[in-house]
Amino acid sequence: MEALTDKQAAVLRYVTEQICSKRRPPSVREIAARFRFSSPTAARDHVAALERKGYIEVRAGEKRCLGLTREYEETLGLPVVGLVAAGAPILAEENIEDYLHLGEMFPRDGRHFCLRVKGDSMIGEGILDGDLVVVRQKPDFDSNEVGVAIIEGECTVKRLRREPNRVLLIPANPAYGVTEVDPERREFRYGGEVVGVIRRDMHAGRTA
Repeated sequence: MEALTDKQAAVLRYVTEQICSKRRPPSVREIAARFRFSSPTAARDHVAALERKGYIEVRAGEKRCLGLTREYEETLGLPVVGLVAAGAPILAEENIEDYLHLGEMFPRDGRHFCLRVKGDSMIGEGILDGDLVVVRQKPDFDSNEVGVAIIEGECTVKRLRREPNRVLLIPANPAYGVTEVDPERREFRYGGEVVGVIRRDMHAGRTA
């Protein structure tokens, strides 16, 4: 595929993020608004360039007519998420630091992402400082599931247990205590279930 200009690359990142996080592409008007183009015509020009260069495909007759080409999708891998802005979708463009290629181990379906682990609170589950965990997004957790809790924008990997009026975040290291969260008083979201661990040595040298 051909190289992109900086603006084309930014538009492509936005389209990719919208498809991954919201499971639908943006409209041309949304692209124009996002980049403060003076008119939708400028957005259409960028879309046409991305189509010509083989990154996206335009489906005639549909309002939200943009899709990613197979060739481009195969270059992406799973997104590696950094800090998560409070209230923002996990896979929002500004949260993605890198993409990690894992072959066919995990599906690139817009539901899976990687998260870098900081600290040793989950060593009893075989999750070490610097590892990447593979997370499958889901709307809620089953009690005692190992997953990602997002508390006021900060992600943490713990075993989650639901109790009346609170959620317990349980570490797998006796050096750490259990954290209690009242979802009525603090912003609490569930990021998804941990379905895989990638040892830090396997991804050494990457920006992730």
